[in-house]
Amino acid sequence: IFDGQGHTVDYMKINNSKYGQGLFGLVDSGEIKNINLGENCSLNMQGLGSGGIVGVVRTAGEVYNCNNYADMEQTIGGVVGTIAGSVTVSNCKNYGELTNAMGGIVGSSNGEDWEEYKNQSHTIINCGNYGNVSKSIDGAYVGGIVGYFQGTISNSFNSGTVSMNANEEKVGGITGSIDGNILNCSNEGNVNSNANNIGGITGSIHSEGIIDQCFNKGQVNGNENVGGIVGYVGYEGENIKNCYNTGIVTGTRDVGGIVGRNEGKVSNCYNIGKISGDTRVGGIVGLNNSYNSPSQNLSVRGTIRNTYSLDSA
Repeated sequence: IFDGQGHTVDYMKINNSKYGQGLFGLVDSGEIKNINLGENCSLNMQGLGSGGIVGVVRTAGEVYNCNNYADMEQTIGGVVGTIAGSVTVSNCKNYGELTNAMGGIVGSSNGEDWEEYKNQSHTIINCGNYGNVSKSIDGAYVGGIVGYFQGTISNSFNSGTVSMNANEEKVGGITGSIDGNILNCSNEGNVNSNANNIGGITGSIHSEGIIDQCFNKGQVNGNENVGGIVGYVGYEGENIKNCYNTGIVTGTRDVGGIVGRNEGKVSNCYNIGKISGDTRVGGIVGLNNSYNSPSQNLSVRGTIRNTYSLDSA
């Protein structure tokens, strides 16, 4: 256990492209808490697994009450780079501007890439991002809290602008893409990209995940599959419920006030933001998709119930 007791590390300099960079490079079954990075730190970490406080946390552990105030170029996450295993990140904040990064708090969870951690779930709780997060080189996802996540994100918020100017997809105010749950989260920052699967909360959601009690107030701009809450819902389950959007949503095709393209279930949601696009534009959902795939023994039926929209689409 390392307890920084609320102290701040300032004027730290890292210019390195190796794996596992940060104030702490690798934490294996440990706990880091109560430490800050000052605004005068100079961090340019081009390698995988790089974060302001911790590069990689794996196996088990927790990062608690850690804050970053430094601007960064070429990093994965503002506080933590990569997590793998039963790891919790809680009560952490990012205030710095992150360029060519994946997430304001955590870059990504690598459960899909590291076989030993594949089925383990992670947790982000009570975290917030105030800084702008942007990416202009190809590769991976971008989110105000985390780029890609496998687990549950709850009681967290983003107020910074999240943007991607590259050929990759999946950009969101909270997460670029998630295999899991997003609960009681909010986004008030603008989300901008010229790619597909762009959402105020998440760019896409897969598996049996749920987005519940979330709202978006930021502008959302993208190409295809653009939604005030989710760009693309790719699984038939109890996916999106008790959510609302008040932000302007703009795209070209499959543009919706709640979901751009829906293959799951949307319930008890409302939109009062203006929605605009060229093809398949809706106040709640742009495209509500249904199809059968006998080869995969799969029948998809997108459904919408107990929803309303008050602005133009």
